[in-house]
Amino acid sequence: GRRNRPSREKMSDGSDVDEVAEDVEDLDLGMDKKKKKSKKTEEEGGSTRRAMASQGSWAAPTELGPGDIYPYANVLQRIYDALSEKNPELMGGKKFTMIPPQVAREGSKKTVFVNFKDVCKRMGRTMEHVMSYLDAELGVACSLDPEGGLTLKGT
Repeated sequence: GRRNRPSREKMSDGSDVDEVAEDVEDLDLGMDKKKKKSKKTEEEGGSTRRAMASQGSWAAPTELGPGDIYPYANVLQRIYDALSEKNPELMGGKKFTMIPPQVAREGSKKTVFVNFKDVCKRMGRTMEHVMSYLDAELGVACSLDPEGGLTLKGT
């Protein structure tokens, strides 16, 4: 005789669906299970949030800890404040304008930077310093003129 058992679902390989489901639940994949919040705790949390918001304690914190994320605007303002406090000469002041270089060809292989002395004075650098920089960056031989010009050979 056959007993009156509720019919069980079978998988394609013949095993019970309920048994396989139990095996899957027992399987530990290293992931934490999410716990459901009860409606009661959600309601209590909501009332706490409303109470704290009305008291103003949810406002932007004035002091953040080392692990907190600082808003970009606050960090930028702190940088500007520190700069103006420690180096006020960097904050604004007069604008630096450079005069355009006066360059002329001398023959077929030389170029003369006529107002080189004036440009170096505006930049606050010695003529030798700027000449060595241009020599290294342009890769050409440079020499100073007695009038304050710079001759570039090979260009």
